[in-house]
Order: sequence, then C-alpha cells, then structure tokens
Amino acid sequence: MTLSCLPSRSLRRALRNRRKDDQVTFDVRLAHAGRAVERRAQRVLVGPHARRANGLRIGALTTHRTVEVSRDPAILGGFGVLPRSARWIGHYPIRSRGTFGGSIAHADPASEWCLLAVLLGARVVLTGPGGTRAVPAAEFFQGYYSTAAAPDEMITELCFPAPAPHAVLTEFAQRQGDFAVVAAAVAADISGGVCRNGRVVLGGVGPRPAEVDAGPLAGQPATEETWRAMGEHAARQIDPPDDTHGDAGFRRRLAATLVARALAEASQLAGSAGRAGTGGGGG
Repeated sequence: MTLSCLPSRSLRRALRNRRKDDQVTFDVRLAHAGRAVERRAQRVLVGPHARRANGLRIGALTTHRTVEVSRDPAILGGFGVLPRSARWIGHYPIRSRGTFGGSIAHADPASEWCLLAVLLGARVVLTGPGGTRAVPAAEFFQGYYSTAAAPDEMITELCFPAPAPHAVLTEFAQRQGDFAVVAAAVAADISGGVCRNGRVVLGGVGPRPAEVDAGPLAGQPATEETWRAMGEHAARQIDPPDDTHGDAGFRRRLAATLVARALAEASQLAGSAGRAGTGGGGG
C-alpha cells in the first residue's frame, strides 16, 4: 500500500514506522496539505484523551507503552482495563514502538486491543478522501486480518463511549510475549454481592473476537460457582479451530477457565471499589 497526500514527510515517516511488528501498513490519502493540518492530525493521532462527556479517545499512533504507563485518573478510574491489559502485549520493544491503531488495523482475533474494543463498544474512526466515519468495533473486524476499512482509509482514533471500571482481560500464551492461544475479556456490573449483568468476549477461538451470550450472569450471586458456570456456558458457545497450539477441546477448556478467572478478578475490583467508597481499606 502507499501513503499519499499527507501533510509532511515527517508525518508520513511516523505512520510508516509507528506500526506493530507484523507488517501493519496504512493506506492514506488525506486531502488537505499544510502545517495546520499536520498539527491537527498529530493531536488526533497521538495520545489518549479522556473526557467525562465523551468517554475516552485514543489516537491511532498512541503506543502500547503510552497506554500502559498512563496515570490519568480518568483513564485509571473508568478505563483501567486498558493499562492493566497492555502488559500482555509482546515485549517491551514492541510495546514501546507498536501502536494502538496498528493493532486494530492488523485485526488479529487474539489481539488484546481488538477484544477490548469489542467488549467496551468502541468505535473505530476511519479517515479517507470522502471524509471521516466511525464503525462499531464489532462490525469493523470481519475475519482473519480483515476489516471494514476501505483501501483508501486509515484509522485515526478509537472512541470508547462509556467507562467500564470492572472490566478485565486475561489470556493464555505458550510463551511470554506470544499472541494468546485463548484470551477472555469480561465486564461485569457487580453490586451488593450480586452480578446485575455482564459481557464476555473471547479471542483465539475463531476468525474475529467472539462475544458470547452472558445472560446467565444477570441476577446471580457474585460467587466462584457463578463464574465457573459462566465459563462453561461460554465454552459451549464457541467452535474454535484445531491448530498446532491445541485442538478445539483444549481451547474450550481454556475459555472456560479464563472466563471464570476474569470474572473473579472483576468481582475483586468491584469489592475493592465498594470498600473504598464506604471508607474501608480498598485494595
């Protein structure tokens, strides 16, 4: 793919170099050149920006490491799952140079950011000659390494509309830094020892992040038994592939375990927040 009509050589170079290590490229044809456009593009493309009314916006050129080390209270409070999950991404050099937008564009179905984009209802903002459009993450990923982006569009930012303070991602990989064999991302509304509702998205079990029915969580006690039952329910809904990393049965067992583990962690987060809110010693 080619990069054309960008405002400056430096920004073109940034877009070429600030990519993930797995050959993510961008096809860019922005219509208006000039320094003003470049400054505006750089403000959009780089950095997480949290706003109470508008949720969280993450520029496409924001590195994984920038998210990982963020200490913005608005991010840690409502979107803490993002910095907590960044540690699963590759190794330090990858997190330092790879970008949020590159990971989304690559569309690996086990990618941490792809799972969380679906879980949190993010919208992928695409920019091209025809202007800007926003695509729900659940519709953006269309298959293995395949997205809804047109050939002349590039990702400029991700918009996360609402906080999810009790969201959790966990995964299993054969080696530290590898892509996950299976990953589970969950969000749960837990209060008074009861799970009011939840969402569960799995990665590594098909051609794109798979959201499974989490209806059985509604109204259930926040106990290990509930989390294990939801894990088994999630595993029954997927039809994962067989490959050199494990057969379908292995992936289902992993999914059940990881969902239960992630929900238990979400429950701990909710309990800590509840204790802190009542003046107790939150962890």
